[in-house]
Amino acid sequence: MKKIIIFSLFLLVPICLIAQTTITESLVKKILKESIVKKKNGRFTMSSDQSWNFSNTDSLYYKQDTINAIYYKSGKHKSHCESIIWTFYRKNAFILGSESLCKEPATRSVTIYPQDYFTIAIYKVEDEIMIDFFDQNKIIVESFKILEINNNNDYDEIILKRRFKPQFAN
Repeated sequence: MKKIIIFSLFLLVPICLIAQTTITESLVKKILKESIVKKKNGRFTMSSDQSWNFSNTDSLYYKQDTINAIYYKSGKHKSHCESIIWTFYRKNAFILGSESLCKEPATRSVTIYPQDYFTIAIYKVEDEIMIDFFDQNKIIVESFKILEINNNNDYDEIILKRRFKPQFAN
């Protein structure tokens, strides 16, 4: 019996290590590129099914140090009552939105495309991957360290740790 347990551990540990996603700049860029909305006649809908969603219940998006970004690949997902949404419409550029779905009437607000948008920079510092986003005047608005990436057939999840408090926090 001990041999079976020891054999199982030697087999299981390498499988678990292989299953973890190594975070690289190219992986992050690839994941974000896959979420770029498909325009129809030069336009797209907000909020798109291809948006990155953050729970914003009790303004947690602005208050928490660590936040989870989820991109649902199927387009069908459970919505949060309060959400912050990043919709990528071209490489390294997105529109910021927020929505409240659980109170009547449901509300949604977004930055104005194409005048009001954000760009991102993905880069490596030592062994960590960072994401900064800038407003259209090239002023840094947010900065995150990527802690973890989880992929499966249904969604991609990126866990971000805020590097400083955003200037627009409540």
